[in-house]
Amino acid sequence: MIPEDRVDEGVFYRLFNQKKGISVRVEKIPYSGYGPPAEESSYMGFASENIAYVLEGCRFPIEISNCPNGATDIHHLEAMVMDHEHPLNHEDLAERLGLAKDWDFEDLFELITARDVTAEEVDRLIHQGIQ
Repeated sequence: MIPEDRVDEGVFYRLFNQKKGISVRVEKIPYSGYGPPAEESSYMGFASENIAYVLEGCRFPIEISNCPNGATDIHHLEAMVMDHEHPLNHEDLAERLGLAKDWDFEDLFELITARDVTAEEVDRLIHQGIQ
């Protein structure tokens, strides 16, 4: 249930292609605001509250819960790497995941959306590669 004061009618129609009053099942998930947790038409994020509502069964496995450096999802991890707040052995991760040597985070995101790997697994592999 999305309260009426949380989203205007036009946005609701675009997101759900339904009139107000329809019931949709959503998952409430942690949300960093750095990038999408699902396809654009399948979620509504509130970065100021660090939550998103994702249509049930549509979220990408982007969450990270055990990062020693504090990354909360793959998009947050990317921002931390770019800001030199999180170490990364680029070549080691490429080898572990079978990526091209010139891979970028978009390549990782594609693996995650294809459900070949989770963000949690990516972070674990990164930490194994920097030890």
